[in-house]
Amino acid sequence: MLNFLRMGRTAKNRSFNYIPRYYDERKERLEAILDKHKDKGDAESMKSRIASANQRARSNRRGLSYRQQSRAMFVRVLLILLALTTIAYYLVGIYLPSLAAYLK
Repeated sequence: MLNFLRMGRTAKNRSFNYIPRYYDERKERLEAILDKHKDKGDAESMKSRIASANQRARSNRRGLSYRQQSRAMFVRVLLILLALTTIAYYLVGIYLPSLAAYLK
């Protein structure tokens, strides 16, 4: 009721205790594999073997997809160029005679 008398005070902003977390799926998967095979051998050698296998697989996939993307892009550009050339040919065939007659 007498809130209009409190001119100097302002309401405080609410604060939240949210701590953002980063989730690394690859790291979680690697840790699960390491925990599964912990008693079978040295953990560091297991980490290096898994990391090298992941890197090889990733590089192979990247190479294939790059080649495929490059070929698809070339085909797409070729089709677009062919379509534009065909459209330009028909437009010139239709509008050039009437444009020449208009200019004379």
